[in-house]
Amino acid sequence: MKQSLNNLTRKVEAFSHILENKGHAVIQQVVSTPHVLSMQCRIPGKTYFLYVGRGAQYQGFDFSTKKVPAEFKIQDRFLQFARRYWRGMKVVDIEASTDDRVLRLKGVKEATIQEMIFFWRGRDLFFAHIKYKENEVEVFRSWEGKVVESWTADQEINLKLLFKELGFADVDFGDKDTDFKFEEYLEFATDKDTEKKKEKYSKRMNTLKKMKGELVLLNEVEKLRPWTEKDLESIQEVGEGRFKVSFRGIEGHYKKREFLFDKIKGWQKSRQIVKERIQKLESEHLKKGNKQVVSKLRDQKIIQPIWNYEKKKTTVQGHQNHIEILYRNTKCYLGRTAQENDYIRKEFSKKEDMWIHLEGMKSGHMIVKASNELNLDVADFEILASALVDLNGIEISEIPIVYTKVKNIKPVKGSAGMVTYKKEKHLKVYFHQDWRQKLSIIDSYQGD
Repeated sequence: MKQSLNNLTRKVEAFSHILENKGHAVIQQVVSTPHVLSMQCRIPGKTYFLYVGRGAQYQGFDFSTKKVPAEFKIQDRFLQFARRYWRGMKVVDIEASTDDRVLRLKGVKEATIQEMIFFWRGRDLFFAHIKYKENEVEVFRSWEGKVVESWTADQEINLKLLFKELGFADVDFGDKDTDFKFEEYLEFATDKDTEKKKEKYSKRMNTLKKMKGELVLLNEVEKLRPWTEKDLESIQEVGEGRFKVSFRGIEGHYKKREFLFDKIKGWQKSRQIVKERIQKLESEHLKKGNKQVVSKLRDQKIIQPIWNYEKKKTTVQGHQNHIEILYRNTKCYLGRTAQENDYIRKEFSKKEDMWIHLEGMKSGHMIVKASNELNLDVADFEILASALVDLNGIEISEIPIVYTKVKNIKPVKGSAGMVTYKKEKHLKVYFHQDWRQKLSIIDSYQGD
């Protein structure tokens, strides 16, 4: 889904035509999947969603009236940046470069003209944010990680100059006609196994609903048992659905009563079977965590645009992999291997920090930094444990965890990643499908 220059130009021209007719588009909300950034734009009379591929195999621009499913949303540094600087912007112009795959959106925010510029190069996305101030132009470039220069107000923002070190306009695109389409992305990226589970869940719930409806009807029929011959004298039928009793062709109220009782007697067994089936279905439902199966992305690896950051130097060589998370303004560090577990414990943990592990499983450890803002409760453990499970590739609905302060754990000499612990607490929580919406994955660091 790497969009060609021709298709990028075509999509941009189509949305530009909408802007020309309507005047502007206000960015009301910004969300993201691991692969696509979405900006909800309100144009007078209609809402559109602008989609920007975050890199790798997801590159290009699209717009649609279809929004990102809630279960696909994530939070990370790129989204935080986009929300801070682009949400609330009134977009007045959009254009694509004729020389390379560059998308430019110009608008106004806080009485200042601003631009967001996206450049897809190779497998990567680079972006810039530009503020046209009174006497200067402030330029932020993602690959530098900060505002690296200010141009004079009368200096034109030249794309070749802006992306000079990235090889702007030196690629021959040939005749490729590939495109980036958000709806195709949803179809391609959705996990098919999850969809099957979702379908099975839906069928199970429909069956349960049907069974409960039948039980209600059977209970209503059971209420007819005390009826006398006199009650049935002028009645032609009773009950509903497949539990309806018709007295047509039956003469005399004594025969009616006998016929009704025979029916009720026969349905007694059906009533018991229905009750047992309902009990079984409800038991299965509870066993699966009492949560609806939702769609899931096949590939949940978060694709980051090119950011400039310096990795922390360490004495541990070759094992600097770890995931850094921000949850309620508190940093958390997650390891997925024995070496990563040792690394985050040695490099980032202090005595008062919290250590979390999946009880009875081979899995990563998590270090939650001690914070005045975060007093961990069951809901917090549910989010953090869900991240620990998912990022370790484990699929369970009920998560057993063990946790204690870092000062209560001790590494086992000669056994990488292993620790002994004391004063621990044990807890079982349910997997939270929307954990990615509750925290931000700041970065996933890769060692040498």
